[in-house]
Amino acid sequence: MTPKKTEKLVGEYARRAGAGFMFEDLVEYIQKNKGTTDENEIREHALRCEDLFDLEGELFIPRQSFFHGAQFRATPSAREIEGGFLVPGHRFMPFCSRRVHPAETHLNLPDGSRAKTKLVSLPQEWVMDTHAFFGIPEALEILFADSNENQAALRPPFEDDLKVRVFDLRDFFSACAFQPGDSLMLTVMDWRKGIFSVERAEQVNDLTATRKWCESLDDALDFIISDEGPHCDCYEQLSLAMLYTHDDPEWVSLTETPPLSIPVYYTQQEELAAKKVLGRALFWPVDEDPMQALAEDAVFGEEEALDGKTEMDAFFQALGLSVSEEDAEGYIRDALFQGQEDPNLPLARILRDRDLFFDSPEESERFLLLWRELWERVQSNYSREEDAGAVVRSRLLKINDRILAILRGMDRTGSVFVDLMENPDFLQLAEFSSVISEGIRAFNSPLETDLPPDEAIEELFGKFTETIDALEKDLFAPAAIYQLKVSIKDSKPPIWRRILVPSNMELAGLHFAIQAAMGWTNSHMHQFRKGRICYRPPEMLDGFLDCDDYDGMRIADLLRREKEKVFYEYDFGDSWEHVVLLEKIVDPVEGQRYPVCIKGKRACPPEDCGGIWGYYRLLEIMDDPDDPEYDNMLDWYGEIAPDAFSLAEANARLKSCFE
Repeated sequence: MTPKKTEKLVGEYARRAGAGFMFEDLVEYIQKNKGTTDENEIREHALRCEDLFDLEGELFIPRQSFFHGAQFRATPSAREIEGGFLVPGHRFMPFCSRRVHPAETHLNLPDGSRAKTKLVSLPQEWVMDTHAFFGIPEALEILFADSNENQAALRPPFEDDLKVRVFDLRDFFSACAFQPGDSLMLTVMDWRKGIFSVERAEQVNDLTATRKWCESLDDALDFIISDEGPHCDCYEQLSLAMLYTHDDPEWVSLTETPPLSIPVYYTQQEELAAKKVLGRALFWPVDEDPMQALAEDAVFGEEEALDGKTEMDAFFQALGLSVSEEDAEGYIRDALFQGQEDPNLPLARILRDRDLFFDSPEESERFLLLWRELWERVQSNYSREEDAGAVVRSRLLKINDRILAILRGMDRTGSVFVDLMENPDFLQLAEFSSVISEGIRAFNSPLETDLPPDEAIEELFGKFTETIDALEKDLFAPAAIYQLKVSIKDSKPPIWRRILVPSNMELAGLHFAIQAAMGWTNSHMHQFRKGRICYRPPEMLDGFLDCDDYDGMRIADLLRREKEKVFYEYDFGDSWEHVVLLEKIVDPVEGQRYPVCIKGKRACPPEDCGGIWGYYRLLEIMDDPDDPEYDNMLDWYGEIAPDAFSLAEANARLKSCFE
């Protein structure tokens, strides 16, 4: 039985169940329908099922049955009342399934009719406020679905109105003499399909009831933030708030004749803000950073902090990789389809240009064990003949490789991680990345439907390629190229390299460029110096209070004009000091990869030979076989050719370091 079949049976049981059920009931149903006997597999799918609440993984409550009959308010703005419409936005969250587009919900009016929808033009800032609880990527996906014109409108300077699909309530507002301050009371008739009944509701003047309702929502959200941490989003936080306050004597039920709408409550309270975390939005204390909490929770092996993610997912997250275990499974399947038998090959593809840093050897061993187990699990069930979507999946993975390369390149070169709303290509990439990831995961199981027509596939891949090409050009074509001459101070005749580097490269990147171009082995500490100020990587600051952290600093922060220079010191024992001179500022050459070495003179001295004066003493010894130290130095350093320099070898080292 395939994992897809297990997932289907879990969803089927969740939809049929009219009330909460125990895990053993689900197991019995799946086994009765000739499903898997692996209870861990069943539990994993149940925990991930969007149609279910889970309580400690033993009691499951179908959201369809829980939300049936639940009530919530929507309070139209003066703009909406005057225009005779209602923007769905995040107003119906979480009272219908995530799978339902907001404008595809159904509003059944008191006269028995169903509200129709229409497109209206609205200011961007106002529209984004009505979608804020979704997070930017999901909000954009909704707006793009509302109208294709919105993709062009969501470009700098963001002045054009957006086309938004709204509910046409002009006749309803007129018939019931709807006034500012009035609300709509909606009752959930079908959570899965997003069907609601609607009636007019006047403003609640019972301050005590309003206060108790707000306090219950305050307390519930505080508890959820404390319990779930930063791994939720606004949708799930509100869902759990509704669940936890239901039938609890300490709280007022949030779903029975609520006095306020969720958005109105949000604007009136002052403790929480809808903050962005990795593309999603969640409610979080105003004066705290959820990313800090996320970093603290990303501890290897802590399953309880993963919120449905696997231990492998946690490793990938902590390693800074935008990859999930399901994505990794796709890479393994592609390797098997290509006839590869080495599990290290797909791992190397995922980790390209990334070093693995673990806090301990045990964590390293654990990660590699998990990878081996994943490989063996996929390999044992893989059939090339049944892998009908392999070719399309391979193309998706190649696109995904380019996306990962963009993210790695941004880390490596120090490119500015553009404000998401400032770069439409990045917004499009975020949307495509989600589609690609879903596609990869879909092809991890046997196809249950035929592939789309070839024309549709080619059109989709054409859009992917066009967007990624534009983003690579935008992000990685440097604004200026610095021609730097790097010379070892006091070397006579001079030992130097001339390199071309992007002006926006971080100092950490320049350090590696100098190491590779010169021929050093990066075996010692280093620093940059300009004037009286030294700049070091953060891990080298302990005990050196006179130095600044250079993390995030770029070359252009220290060198702005031609003929300016900084000093680069390598190995504080031997003290190899280099003069880094900005000779020219030139335009980038199309197709040229940077950094690149264009010229140099003389060999790099060997490591640990005592600095420049020790090096010259070494050359004297090596030039005199009768010197009593000759044999010892020969054994230690080997033959030395001080005048030798290979441009090809310098660039090979640079390529290895930066590609």
